[in-house]
Amino acid sequence: MLVLVHGGPIARDYWGYDPFVQALATSGIAVLQLNYRGSSGYGAEHQIAGRREWGRNIQKDIISGTRWAIGEGLAAPVLLAHGKKDQRAPYRHAADLRKALKKHNKPFELMIERREGHGFYTAENQVELARRSIEFVKRHTR
Repeated sequence: MLVLVHGGPIARDYWGYDPFVQALATSGIAVLQLNYRGSSGYGAEHQIAGRREWGRNIQKDIISGTRWAIGEGLAAPVLLAHGKKDQRAPYRHAADLRKALKKHNKPFELMIERREGHGFYTAENQVELARRSIEFVKRHTR
């Protein structure tokens, strides 16, 4: 299983066709998409609950879903994919996460695209992200 976190915090994942998720599903990989507190479309109270919670309760929602997936034997260790030009979630956040994972001897793989921003938009990078994600999950799950 792959935990796929949407951009945001004020955004959401929708039920419907997503080419990246479809590529994973076609390869036999389940995808968990969390609409954590602050995600749009669940009413004002839910959205307000996410205000100023990036790095705190929003992460706790993501961690809780991830721990559930790990407990079910579904999740892989971490694949960190990030655009170097991301201005919403700056690259330094990915660098900090990488540093913390190394410090705690947690396994991870890194995919940094220097010409991408908040998301991978070129067809070449989208295909590469799908390929690397599929390989990663297959290597690290039963």
